[in-house]
Amino acid sequence: MQAKVTSKGQITIPKKIRDYMQLNESDKVDFKVGEDGAVYITKPQKSIMDLCGSLNKYKKDRPVTVEEMHEAVLEVAAERHRKCLE
Repeated sequence: MQAKVTSKGQITIPKKIRDYMQLNESDKVDFKVGEDGAVYITKPQKSIMDLCGSLNKYKKDRPVTVEEMHEAVLEVAAERHRKCLE
C-alpha cells in the first residue's frame, strides 16, 4: 500500500491499516526506525486503567472458563488477521 505525502509533510494511513491497528480519530502513533532502516508504526501502549470496561460487550451472565477466554482471543486475532489480508 502507498500513501502520498502532502506539502505539509502529512500522510493518510490507509483504511485497512487503521482498521487492523484499531486506530480512531485523535489516536496517537509511534514511528520507529529499525536497525535494517525500515520504519515501523505502532500504537503506544496504554495504561492498564485504559482497559477498564473494554470487555463489557463480552460480559456473560455467568463466569467464563480460561478455555472460553482463550477461544475468544483466538477468534478476535483470526478476524483481525483476515481483515489485514483483504
